[in-house]
Amino acid sequence: MLEMTKQNLRKVISNVLENMFFTFIEPVSISECAEGLKRAYFNRVGISLTGLGQRLDYDFYFDTSLAGQMTANFLGMEHGDLDKNQVMDVLKEMVNMVAGGLVNICDPEGRIVLGIPVCAEKTVSGQSLPCDNGDLNCYDSDDGFLVVCCQKKECFS
Repeated sequence: MLEMTKQNLRKVISNVLENMFFTFIEPVSISECAEGLKRAYFNRVGISLTGLGQRLDYDFYFDTSLAGQMTANFLGMEHGDLDKNQVMDVLKEMVNMVAGGLVNICDPEGRIVLGIPVCAEKTVSGQSLPCDNGDLNCYDSDDGFLVVCCQKKECFS
């Protein structure tokens, strides 16, 4: 399941961001964006995909400036008129769209169960992104970074 989702992650994220949030991203290596990541703060949203004997935990880290611009674009509002709850709701919706798109592509038989997106209460400094043991994907946009970390866990239920 991990390989199937890895192969499709960039495509699904790009489609969702472009079509629903009018945001364009480009994949970059962690080394290419290391300095920018250190200066940024992120909103974290996590979601799990369970099935086929595995559980994949995805953590999406949205640069706060990217999160605000995505929310403004999605809701058709000015950036300054947004509140934190609106931003977090929109980020959860985006993560749900991406995870649902991955499940739709990777498991048309419906064996993978999609979890509910969960938001972290506090922003995370780019210096402390906790993805050392997982698979890390970094994307850059005009409005900031999106970092996606995937960790695979065995699941025997």
